[in-house]
Amino acid sequence: MIFARIGMATAWFLFILGCATAGAGIYFAASGMGHGAAQEYFNRATTGELVDKGLFNAAIGLAIGIVSEIALKLGGMQKDV
Repeated sequence: MIFARIGMATAWFLFILGCATAGAGIYFAASGMGHGAAQEYFNRATTGELVDKGLFNAAIGLAIGIVSEIALKLGGMQKDV
């Protein structure tokens, strides 16, 4: 049960971090800061790479969250039996 809760915390962290990273990449691309800001702040070559990595992290967080939610639901069902 503790690992499911740790998984939920990790999932939230990755999802929020991924969305923030993707949002920063979109902001840098739209505002005209471009590749210089992506290299300076996030050590990425382009803003597209920054958005790609952010969406990947958000998707991994979502997958971990789904698995953790299933584990929590199954853990609760075993206690009732």
